Amino acid sequence: MDKLIVFTRYPVPGKTKTRLIPDLGPVNAADVHRKLTENIISQIKQLHAEKDFHFEVCYTGGSIEAMKSWLGDSITYTEQVQGDLGKRMHSAIKSAIHIGCTKVVLIGTDILELIPGHVEQAFNALDKTDIVLGPTIDGGYWLVGMRMAFNIFTGIPWGTETVIAQTLELIKQQGLRLFILPKISDIDDVDDLKKCSDHKIVKQHLSVWLPSRDSPHD
Repeated sequence: MDKLIVFTRYPVPGKTKTRLIPDLGPVNAADVHRKLTENIISQIKQLHAEKDFHFEVCYTGGSIEAMKSWLGDSITYTEQVQGDLGKRMHSAIKSAIHIGCTKVVLIGTDILELIPGHVEQAFNALDKTDIVLGPTIDGGYWLVGMRMAFNIFTGIPWGTETVIAQTLELIKQQGLRLFILPKISDIDDVDDLKKCSDHKIVKQHLSVWLPSRDSPHD
């Protein structure tokens, strides 16, 4: 059984997309996260209708009831464990492997350039490799996939530009085979958002998300 895990957070203003808050305000920052997540879920549902894999949303913040109200009750939801991002991702992958999943792919939601073919490519690559990574332009990664719960998450300075470099070093030290997906952008701050101004989601909400500097925040 193949499993896709989507990591996200319930969009509570003030606790979501905090690096956007100084420019957008807490409500708009949370709305950006909400739209990004909904975009990812829509694309995954499209792929899920065509391919055979298990689909799970692993969340933090809110509750299962809140998540079902937001994204629908046809999705399996699990709550992330406590700890840094690496511990949370490793735990989610390890749990999937423990119940018999043979290939596990985990993605975040702060990406606009994801297409369903990326996920399919990751699953296919795991037929011949140990680890799949999708790097981001800023030095992180937007996807990780594996067939066993390899620990490539310890000691990583999450949120920095050295995340992918240090992860690649851990993979090399363990002698694991690696497949790398295309490098794409993620949305961390307002400059990232502006770079994606041609995307339909950003274009629809740009005047709300990016008001003039003279306008008060939410």
